[in-house]
Amino acid sequence: MTGATGTTGATGATGVTGMTGATGVTGNGLTGATGPTGATGTTGATGPLVAGTAGQTLRYDGTNWVANSLLFNDGTNIGIGTTLAPSQKLEVLGTIKVSGTDLYGFYADKNMGSSQGYGGFFKCTNTLNNAYGVYGEADYTGASNPSYTYGGYFRSSSTTQDGYGVYSYANRSTSTATTFASGVTGYGEISGTNGTSYGLQGYAYGGQTAYGVYGYASGATTNWAGYFTGNVNVTGTIAIQGGAPGVGKVLTSDATGIASWQDNSTVISSFQPLGCQNLASVTTSYQKIADMGTFNKNSSNTFIELNLQTFLTVNTFGTGCVAVIYELRVDGLATTNGNATALMRTASTYAPVSITGVFSGLATGSHTVSLWAKGVNGTATSAYYDPGCFNGIGTNNVLVKEYK
Repeated sequence: MTGATGTTGATGATGVTGMTGATGVTGNGLTGATGPTGATGTTGATGPLVAGTAGQTLRYDGTNWVANSLLFNDGTNIGIGTTLAPSQKLEVLGTIKVSGTDLYGFYADKNMGSSQGYGGFFKCTNTLNNAYGVYGEADYTGASNPSYTYGGYFRSSSTTQDGYGVYSYANRSTSTATTFASGVTGYGEISGTNGTSYGLQGYAYGGQTAYGVYGYASGATTNWAGYFTGNVNVTGTIAIQGGAPGVGKVLTSDATGIASWQDNSTVISSFQPLGCQNLASVTTSYQKIADMGTFNKNSSNTFIELNLQTFLTVNTFGTGCVAVIYELRVDGLATTNGNATALMRTASTYAPVSITGVFSGLATGSHTVSLWAKGVNGTATSAYYDPGCFNGIGTNNVLVKEYK
């Protein structure tokens, strides 16, 4: 017979966990029945959505939300006061007023990398009156005394490209004698009798060449890079490089005030005239003894001074003749500035003479010098210059001086 079961001994240590068995088949029980619907919650406040048209925005009028077209939003651009879809990120139809104590009322910062960009682009179209792309006005009403007030302040900075603090362009497609297009117009006014006003003030500093104001004009019938009505005051040096300047030249005005560079230096030349020339029969009217030679005139508005050095003689005086007059002429014409004459009162005498005359109004180019003679109160015979034919040893000479 089996004896009675003894008392259970103490629990032994837990053995090592065995391998996990394979996953059993997943059950697929039926979905339970849908539970009952809960009670309806409290209705929320009415939202602001109201009827409107495309692009309109909401505005609270103090009582209700209403659709409004003052601010137009087409999903890409914003328009203020526009009647059509705006063409830029922000388009304003009307006036913008900026106030406050900030340093900048309007600040634009545009970074375009390597392409062209504008920190601000302003355009005004007006079919009836003046149009201003930018109009700036600065009023200071404080008690202190600031250095400056700026209606507009523009600055350009670049390390690699040309810079324009202000670039202005004006175009008028139709024109009359009184219309104009002004890229920049300056106006300065001071109330009272003290101080200095500047319609336009330019300042340049640094670089190889600095221009406080640089003007360029072309393409018109008359081109003025600078035009001034009033006095012009220059402190410093004036350089006028147009019109062929040169050493010793002088800026000279014509009758209309147009100036040009003129050579005011005196040009002296000479020639030896044909010698041993004779007028056989001398009458009481001037007749030419001979053409003596030619000279060349360089400028149109200069004087020519001629000086003839020679010997004269008259063979005989006729009845009543008291003298023979010799006259120096250019192109057959006597001078209109005094005279250029010498008087022989004694016959058969060799007289050394010097005849000088000043001629004006001669054109540029070649001119012929000649000597003429006539009797006073009668006739004479054989009026000579260079009698004896000593021309070969230099007894005859015509000195030509051109000057202003």
